[in-house]
Amino acid sequence: MKRALVTVMAVATVGLLSGCGAESGQEAVDATEQGVLFGSEFAVSPTVISSPTLSSTFVAKPPRGELIGRDDPKGRGQFNSFDAHLSALGLATLKCKGFVDPDDYDGSNGVLKQRFEKCTKDEKQLEHIRNLLGIQNVSDLAARHMAGTWEQARKQFPRDQIKVCPAWDHSEVINPPTFETVKNLPSGGIGEEFNAFYVKSEICQGPRCAVAHAKMCSAGFGSRFFVDGNIETGKVIVDPVWWLDDSDFPPDANPFLSPGYYHAMSFYGAVPGSVYGAVHRAGEYCSKYYAGYHYKLRLKPLYCAPDWICMTECK
Repeated sequence: MKRALVTVMAVATVGLLSGCGAESGQEAVDATEQGVLFGSEFAVSPTVISSPTLSSTFVAKPPRGELIGRDDPKGRGQFNSFDAHLSALGLATLKCKGFVDPDDYDGSNGVLKQRFEKCTKDEKQLEHIRNLLGIQNVSDLAARHMAGTWEQARKQFPRDQIKVCPAWDHSEVINPPTFETVKNLPSGGIGEEFNAFYVKSEICQGPRCAVAHAKMCSAGFGSRFFVDGNIETGKVIVDPVWWLDDSDFPPDANPFLSPGYYHAMSFYGAVPGSVYGAVHRAGEYCSKYYAGYHYKLRLKPLYCAPDWICMTECK
């Protein structure tokens, strides 16, 4: 499924890692960028490690919810839906630390684990990070994909050429969840919040190099995280989905409770789509896939340990 922002931003941005030379008027490519941009075989969008299957969400009979409609296989993306978790993890890490690095997490044992202990920017993101990683306690598919995607990117990362990852300075939020943006989202549309950052690196001479380094340093967050990068301004766009948003809305000010709205989770990525939401989204409507159809249900608390509600599940 193509994301609308890519079309909006396309006029203002230039593709990264294309192998083309600098255009007239751009700064010269420094030695680090020369090796990383044009000499590396690094895969910026890691191959899907595991494909979701219906076995992880199979139920004996159709869900007891409102039937939304029949699934259209041709109209949906085929990426792994757990990339939504990786993307949300990427944003939470940026809010926590102000930068991301391939050594922030470790997936070598088949489960993605956090390697840093505190946040230098926003301390409350630690709980959100812990909750996002907690989904691996209840889903082997999540653990395999999240750990495998991270490790593939980490092993391919050219540490000898990029010794320090760029700093990310938050600029703006595009399409945040509000009553207006929720109202304007088509029925069955994927609600996404785009966060813009300016990236700078102490080992780069200009924004072109910094954007390229930022993309490589954040590649472990999957195929849906890095949306766009402007090599002239150093502006980078990333993309978490609304159902993994960690905002605490008062009941009377929650746009996700607008009449008729539901998180179109079952339409996201390959079948059966996304199943798990942030713990903050409990009680909100969602969609669930079953045997070729989509049903409207609610997000309910999910225990990742006997005394730990880390996520919600559409059921």
